[in-house]
Amino acid sequence: MIKGVTFLIPQATTDMLRQILENINVEGYFWRNIVEQDEVWNASGERYLDEESYDGKAFKELIQQDHYIIFIKLQAYFAEGDYDNISYYEDFVLSDCQIVVLIFDNINVHIYTKDEGVAKSLYENAVQRFEEVEYLTDTYDTRTGFDILS
Repeated sequence: MIKGVTFLIPQATTDMLRQILENINVEGYFWRNIVEQDEVWNASGERYLDEESYDGKAFKELIQQDHYIIFIKLQAYFAEGDYDNISYYEDFVLSDCQIVVLIFDNINVHIYTKDEGVAKSLYENAVQRFEEVEYLTDTYDTRTGFDILS
């Protein structure tokens, strides 16, 4: 079973989130930024994500701006609402969350999704842009939790 994708990104001040998510309908989700697990700076050296949640249109506009990612945890939902920080894959499966984006140590990306079509789109995009692209599967997934700072 495909759970998502993993790959390495370059350390750079670019529109990296746009590049990573380019093949999916970003506007079709509500995006929740887990603030305590976010260190992303804009090109001026200021905090990049100043809100806890974004509708799809606002998020799409935001990710087109240059930024530098040290680490980030994003959760995407089909509907707006109050949601908890998802800490484990099992919690993700039982939740309304559709996508979890984890970027850590500046270069490591793990994206989990409930939709295999989304996983395949993310994979196809990553193969063209990034390095060490792999599917996350029951066999190839070493994460025990979704919290970046634990």
